Amino acid sequence: VLILIYYALPFVGIRLSSFVSAALALSLVLAAFTAEVCRAGIQNIPKGQFEAAAALGLPFWVAMRKVVLPQAIRVVIPPLTSNCVSVFKDTALASVVAMPDLLKQATDAQALMANPTPLIGAAIIYLAFLWPLVRLVGYLEERGKARAAH
Repeated sequence: VLILIYYALPFVGIRLSSFVSAALALSLVLAAFTAEVCRAGIQNIPKGQFEAAAALGLPFWVAMRKVVLPQAIRVVIPPLTSNCVSVFKDTALASVVAMPDLLKQATDAQALMANPTPLIGAAIIYLAFLWPLVRLVGYLEERGKARAAH
């Protein structure tokens, strides 16, 4: 997607900067994966839940909000977290369109100085950003399991 946006769109007269191309490509990919995860989460809910909501006379959107989505959220949290982590790591792909990212800068500095310290620093930065996200999702999963048990 990134290659198409950055290199193919100029052929039809649409020129975007490196940053806009990278942001647009990553956003499109994340949107597609997120839509698929949400669709799968909703389809994971047993048909009986939909039928029970209909039997109570709930309109479709009320049934979705009160019955289906609370159950689906518990199912989609882990894959959505995985998507967020993947997008954070995929920013390294932006270096393809001359958009320097953290890993590219660290690799260049490591090659220039023949010292692995910049790569270790980049790894620590990635860890500092992603570890709290993973821990938060672990907490949310445990909390969801505890609520489901009651």
